[in-house]
Amino acid sequence: ADRRAALAPLRKRITEAEAVIKRLTADIAGLDVALAQPDLFARDPAKAAGLAKDRSERAAALVRAEEEWLAASSDYESAMA
Repeated sequence: ADRRAALAPLRKRITEAEAVIKRLTADIAGLDVALAQPDLFARDPAKAAGLAKDRSERAAALVRAEEEWLAASSDYESAMA
């Protein structure tokens, strides 16, 4: 029971990171679809720039979330050993 209680915060970190990764991956996919419109950059360059910036920010956040997931998973595995 003590071990399970000690592992709970690590499992929570993993679960939270997975949720963030899932959300950001979906956001990026949606932005990729929007950015793939052939005439977007010619028709509305400001919108295209905004979408590209949003995608870049979400991609950076995804990297951070993946790093958090890896760290939490590693900590969990170490605690299980």
